[in-house]
Amino acid sequence: MEEKGWIRSDGWQYELTPLGETMQEMLAQAIDTTASVQDLNQVIEWIPTEAMDVPLDQFGGATVSVANQNDPTQPAREFGKLRNDGTHIRILAHAFDPLQYATGQELDESEQSLEFVFPESLYKKLQENPDAIRHVNETLDKERVEFYLTSEEPAFQLVLIEDTVGFLLSSDDGTFPAYIESQNESVVRWATKKFETYREDATPITAADISFEGQ
Repeated sequence: MEEKGWIRSDGWQYELTPLGETMQEMLAQAIDTTASVQDLNQVIEWIPTEAMDVPLDQFGGATVSVANQNDPTQPAREFGKLRNDGTHIRILAHAFDPLQYATGQELDESEQSLEFVFPESLYKKLQENPDAIRHVNETLDKERVEFYLTSEEPAFQLVLIEDTVGFLLSSDDGTFPAYIESQNESVVRWATKKFETYREDATPITAADISFEGQ
């Protein structure tokens, strides 16, 4: 390493050169990335790789939560924690239970703003639940809330706040077996663009557009 210029000796001990410090940082990042990719191996079966076209090595430092027999709802809880931490929240949903989200009163108290994009395929499910309709209508009455209806079918569920993105992954049986949270700039940038693409092609909806089926 001394020949490569990574370390130097003062006759008593060795110390890192500026080049050595750079190599040390690069090595630490490589180890961190490798560990993160290994963590992703346990959830790879649920990652819609065609839709989430982000290189897996960009998930260096990501937090991975996996449901287990003792705690099957951990991924959904972690998704909810991130959702509640932000001031400006953007959500792209492919599964939608509005009762899981903040009420209008809670939004007032927290001063959060919310942008929500969900597919048309979930509209009928929403209409079948009067409690959900009531909840959504109350939320939509708030100035800081925007709902959009998309004809597309998102392959994953994501929440964006400031510099963090969370992905809630689903399985064929409709459960949420895993959650990935990342602050990697490339991943957050990709997720932001993906959300904005869905939103741009979606239709804004108001409380007047949503009613209980049969009313």
